[in-house]
Amino acid sequence: NNGSFKVEFASTTNQKTTLTLVDGLGRIKHNQDISMNEKTLSITLPKVSAGVYVVQIISEGKVYTKQLIIQ
Repeated sequence: NNGSFKVEFASTTNQKTTLTLVDGLGRIKHNQDISMNEKTLSITLPKVSAGVYVVQIISEGKVYTKQLIIQ
């Protein structure tokens, strides 16, 4: 992955939702408020080094995580 990816949601919500990208050392590399009005969202990250990251999506008091590899 080059820093662009899509996030698919099982449902939509108008609640505040935050996407956070965390590196292998636990440092936050990117943080943005996102809209879950639609079931698919395209994300393009600013310049991020190659590596393994964790994407966290926080919405309605729940945290969803997924591993992301940027080459």
